[in-house]
Amino acid sequence: MSSPVRPPIVRGPSALPTLRTEVARVLAQGYANTNSGLIEGMAGVAVPVFDANGRVVAALSIGTLTARLEGERLPVVVDLLQREARALAAQINPFDRTLRRPADGLGGTPPQLAVPGPGQPG
Repeated sequence: MSSPVRPPIVRGPSALPTLRTEVARVLAQGYANTNSGLIEGMAGVAVPVFDANGRVVAALSIGTLTARLEGERLPVVVDLLQREARALAAQINPFDRTLRRPADGLGGTPPQLAVPGPGQPG
């Protein structure tokens, strides 16, 4: 049994109007969702996590079967995710440099700190 062929994903300058429209929709409703993606029958929803300055620093998302995010269930899931996002936002340390430079949080010594100081072996 073969599944229908899906149109290719459009990338590049011709996709910009579609992307802008989608970003405007997501900003207006406060979450992103899709009921058709790369895998047939899968759906997802995501909400932003804001820092104290109102910048998006993370996101919470759920991927599940399409039937689990249809109808009245979607607003319930969005509400749960948004409540958790607000709880996380309240715990974000505004001085955490990994919010501005996420790669610094991947472990190891950041390059600017790797230079030995006076009197240290190097």
